[in-house]
Amino acid sequence: KKSHFKHLVRTELEAYTKVICGSYRSDCPFIIYIRKENCHSKAGRAWEENMNVLVVNCGSSSLKYQLIDSDSEAVLAKGLCERIGIDGRLTYQPAGGEKNVSEKAMPTHTEAIQFVIDALTDADTGVVKSLDEIGAVGHRVVHGGEKFAKSVVVTPEVKAAIAECNDLAPLHNPANLIGIEACESLMPGT
Repeated sequence: KKSHFKHLVRTELEAYTKVICGSYRSDCPFIIYIRKENCHSKAGRAWEENMNVLVVNCGSSSLKYQLIDSDSEAVLAKGLCERIGIDGRLTYQPAGGEKNVSEKAMPTHTEAIQFVIDALTDADTGVVKSLDEIGAVGHRVVHGGEKFAKSVVVTPEVKAAIAECNDLAPLHNPANLIGIEACESLMPGT
């Protein structure tokens, strides 16, 4: 059942790369990070339940994101963190809502991810009540070399393999890894 769930998520998230990355290319694998607690529901059937997926594209000084409802494929919210490492700006727009732009200090990608989480869960403008409503996180990784031609679930071995490809995309892969690790640290239990 776990493998069925992961396969379903990989398939859905590969389609979402078109939304956040432009078009899916074999040299731009989409690495999937699945929150472990959502692999099984009490009935052992989490893959049949509605799941919100946070899609993240970390660059060296920016971070694009969308929260997508996996059932309807609707974008629940989207935005951008710019000028990471400088002065920082967060753009957040809930579906059907107004675009909010705020200046925020973002010395690292970890602060940027935290601002995204805060925006998504904000009592007034957020689209989810808590992180429990986000079932998976998908990360765009620019270059997987010959190791990755399709989406994979992030493991310590996958992160090491991405790092081995840093020479192929030195401006992108390190930032992609930073985004993965920031999500892991800010979303405990994943």
